[in-house]
Amino acid sequence: MKSSILILLLLFSNFTFSQSVLQKLKQKTRSIEQQLDPLLGNPSREPSAGNSKPAAENSISSPEIASNPLQANTNYDFVPGTNVLLNDDFSQDETGQFPLKWYTRSSGEVVTFNGITGKWLRLFSGVFLSPTFTLPENCTIEFDLITSYSPTGGFLLPSLNIGLYDRGNKGYILSSDYTVKNKADIILAPYKSDLHVKLVSIEEAKKKIETDKYVFSDYAAKLGKPVHLAIDIQKERIRIWIDKEKVFDLPQAVPLDGGLNQLRIDMARSNYKNSELGYYFSNLRIAEGKADTRSKLLTEGKLESNTILFATNSSKIQSDNQGIIKEVAQVMKQNMDMRIQIIGHTDHDGRPETNLKLSQQRADAVKIELIQTYGIEAGRIQTTGKGDTMPITNDPGSEGKAKNRRVEFIKL
Repeated sequence: MKSSILILLLLFSNFTFSQSVLQKLKQKTRSIEQQLDPLLGNPSREPSAGNSKPAAENSISSPEIASNPLQANTNYDFVPGTNVLLNDDFSQDETGQFPLKWYTRSSGEVVTFNGITGKWLRLFSGVFLSPTFTLPENCTIEFDLITSYSPTGGFLLPSLNIGLYDRGNKGYILSSDYTVKNKADIILAPYKSDLHVKLVSIEEAKKKIETDKYVFSDYAAKLGKPVHLAIDIQKERIRIWIDKEKVFDLPQAVPLDGGLNQLRIDMARSNYKNSELGYYFSNLRIAEGKADTRSKLLTEGKLESNTILFATNSSKIQSDNQGIIKEVAQVMKQNMDMRIQIIGHTDHDGRPETNLKLSQQRADAVKIELIQTYGIEAGRIQTTGKGDTMPITNDPGSEGKAKNRRVEFIKL
């Protein structure tokens, strides 16, 4: 018995000694590693006091990033055209009748609502054509749309194609051999709680572009309420907004010289009964718009405008209703190496030396607006005044004077 106890004591003593030796060896090894780490460029291995969790569990998380994602800022910069080509709110039409100036081979009627102003064209499955018009290469198009359906139906909602097409004069619905050569269609397809939007354009009977699907979120919250669509066409460029949310900005989408002259609305078929579904259209406004300022300044290197209005005999800017200064600022922000010269011009009224001074002050005022309002660096802008020395017309009337009072932007 005594010999057994003695053997156990010896074994325990050896084990304790071995553990002590191993512990010392580990400490020595760690000390050597810590001395070598700075030389090898490795980070410190020293653990935090009182923390024995693995490194992966001790890594720093960023809850601020997860809970506060980046918010993109943008501006609603749609500017309606001033020269109206077509304006139709169906106010001249009788309720319950199809509007006199429109065309269809389907069915539709003018209706009113309790709590919503104006008259509305109720659409049924089929094609509807607006009165014809001459569409300039720069134009704006606006209209309102109401969608209403029974939530208990459970069917797929029909799509609505709204667009412009060429050579329109009822031929689309009256002629069996009529084919569209040029068109630009906005396709609106409600799906679940959202609205899916696409644009398809045809140029000379060939597809020019078909966009990816844009998802306009939470469209269900707008059911039974007017939704405003705004379209700005500047030659090939088209921009589309739905309730001030920009859906598309496409630089080359509209067919060039396509002879677009009529609005077409095409409502797809549906399994809903007419009493369960309604698309309503109103407040159509088509007007001549302005040229694409950005591309003109970039491609031609020059931009003139007489829509920047100053107080009489003053350099105080009263109005920039075409947004020219803002457009120039956007171009400069997108092209950080661009420098410009601003030239002020006046009409012939007043003394030449006074006009020269006034034109310089007005050019300086535009420069200050670019700096203070839009954050453009002062060193990128030069200014000069030409007074009345460079008129673009000799017309002595008010229209001629208005043309000569202008601001010129030159790309340096």
